[in-house]
Amino acid sequence: MKLTDCNLDFDEVWSSPLEKDEAEADWIEPQTRGELPANFFSFYRTTNYLSLSRIAGFATQDQRLVSGYFARVMRGLKECLVESAELVVEVSEQGRNAYTPEKSITGQEWDRRASYKQRSAFRLLMIDLCGALDSLAEITELLLPGSVPNLSAGWSSFSSMYTWLMKPIPAPQGIVVPSTHFAEQLHQRLAPLVVPTAGPERQWFELLRLLRNKAAHLGHQAWQNVGLQAKSGEIGIFIPKAWPFVPEEHATYGTQVPEPVQPVSFNAYLEESLVHADITEFSSSALGKVKSVVDVAFEVFLAAFAIGSVNDVSETARRLRAKSPHFAFEYFEAGTS
Repeated sequence: MKLTDCNLDFDEVWSSPLEKDEAEADWIEPQTRGELPANFFSFYRTTNYLSLSRIAGFATQDQRLVSGYFARVMRGLKECLVESAELVVEVSEQGRNAYTPEKSITGQEWDRRASYKQRSAFRLLMIDLCGALDSLAEITELLLPGSVPNLSAGWSSFSSMYTWLMKPIPAPQGIVVPSTHFAEQLHQRLAPLVVPTAGPERQWFELLRLLRNKAAHLGHQAWQNVGLQAKSGEIGIFIPKAWPFVPEEHATYGTQVPEPVQPVSFNAYLEESLVHADITEFSSSALGKVKSVVDVAFEVFLAAFAIGSVNDVSETARRLRAKSPHFAFEYFEAGTS
């Protein structure tokens, strides 16, 4: 079916209500399951469950644009968190279903495609977690416009927030406007979470971003998972924290060795190259970390929203329209596959 096959000659459109007086089931259910951070859900409730009049209003076209876009980003963030919770379970379950040498020896059953399914779930998890953080950056720009360098309405990325959080922010000069004040609060609260300077969590976002990019651009077979047996006998799957991770470079084959081979310490190599928690623990902990970042950010957003709704509506609308591409594409012609 083509667009030209459809009836485009109509005068009005029916949609879900723009004003709401109660929470929707697709918010209540994940909140009950603990999948949504408390302050994130409180913000949803504070906006009268994303009623457009409570966000930025809908009296003008600019207000309707900003309110509608803000509500969509909020729902997108919610879906990223909900799907991430489902994917964490999937990563764990498929790990239990996957092949291990012990299962082969003892005659236990395994799912031949479990490893593929686990990789696929992990790939989507990395995309969703980074999507949640990018949505958070977008909401930051909508609520505190111009307060974080290099954020742009409609095109914000958490990478820009990460760069901002890595350095102390300059002391304000002159009168401090509310958006600047709340941006300072956001920096103070998020920096220890996002950019820890010591301990095992250092550079967690950089690793998450790398895994997302490689999984999205190259597919989930682009890196080598490593199965290692614990002292308990259980086998865990470990993912790399180095790129590229190609263990084959240290392998020898056959009796002919064309060049001198330096012995490799497996212990040192794996500790340097692999995340120190298996894929199941890493997945669950990564989701927990992202939820913590969202929760802390929305605690600040709640305080900012308490003194007014989304501000600078006309300027935000202008920025959204200014960077809105309209591509020439219409459809793929038959026979191009």
